[in-house]
Amino acid sequence: MRLTLRRDLTREKNRVKSMLNFYGIDIPARFQGSTHWSKVFTKWLKEIKFEYGTAEYTLKTLIAEVENKRSLMLEITREIRKLSLTEAYCSDM
Repeated sequence: MRLTLRRDLTREKNRVKSMLNFYGIDIPARFQGSTHWSKVFTKWLKEIKFEYGTAEYTLKTLIAEVENKRSLMLEITREIRKLSLTEAYCSDM
């Protein structure tokens, strides 16, 4: 499940980047070179203004999908960590 969600998250991020590219919006240099989307980067995305309201709505929807998937990834990762500490998965090394 985590691997599937990771792939979905990557797709959502690519959709956002493709949309920015379509509208000719360059990602500032300070955000380039990292696959992690910081709070500052997400805030920058949310502040982008478009000529058409439909484009703003679309970007906000895509960002919401990214945030939702990130939240699910965190939840799943926490559950995996808890599971790894159970007797069934612990190993004496």
